[in-house]
Amino acid sequence: MNDKSLDSVAFKGTRQGIIVSIREDFDFSGCIENLEVKIKESRAFFSGAAVSIDLGWRELNIEELESLLDVIYRNKLKLLGIVSTSLATRNLAERHNIKVIIGRLGLAGHAGRKKNSVQGAAAVPQPRVLPSDMAFIHRKIVRSGTSLHFDGSVIIMGDINSGGEVMARGDIYVMGAVRGVVHAGCEGNEKSCIFALDQQFTRLQIAQHAASEKDKKKIKKGVPHLSIVEEGKIISLPYNKRQ
Repeated sequence: MNDKSLDSVAFKGTRQGIIVSIREDFDFSGCIENLEVKIKESRAFFSGAAVSIDLGWRELNIEELESLLDVIYRNKLKLLGIVSTSLATRNLAERHNIKVIIGRLGLAGHAGRKKNSVQGAAAVPQPRVLPSDMAFIHRKIVRSGTSLHFDGSVIIMGDINSGGEVMARGDIYVMGAVRGVVHAGCEGNEKSCIFALDQQFTRLQIAQHAASEKDKKKIKKGVPHLSIVEEGKIISLPYNKRQ
């Protein structure tokens, strides 16, 4: 294992457990070797830990999945699930009764899928995907150029700046101002809602329905609003008037 391979695996501790992010542009057997070395070097950190494995775009075969599971279980770790953008990898994991989350976290600086598979082409930017929960709490401002995609509902503890984007399968609650893009129910759930203390969005969408400029002009600046879908269109009402 060379020094470069040490960058192939990254870790982050969360309240739910440890996120293990494995880059897809490294030889997988080397990544597995690196993972086991790091686990053994940090026994106190990993002792009895629950882990989620982020594989990015990598398409695992059965032998690779079994080698990954062998390292996890042999070191007495609890596998929470696998995060993957690859349909083949997710299907393989599900056949082994492993929970899967669509997307990628990028903790290890994933290279991403190459455009047109041409060597040396620029990596296609991918949204950052975070693990699901009843309502995931994101405790940072969403800055311009940041794209976040949540598997469930999310509470944003701060503003969404112009040029920032938040997408969620469930609801979006913003404890601040929305000046960027928000898309709740992004996989077609019209029952999702968007709440914000100040709705000055660039674009607001629930499922396939988007708020118009006319709708936006009706929203009072600095007043909390709740947006929902009724009769096939988005309505946004001051929250204190909603029954």
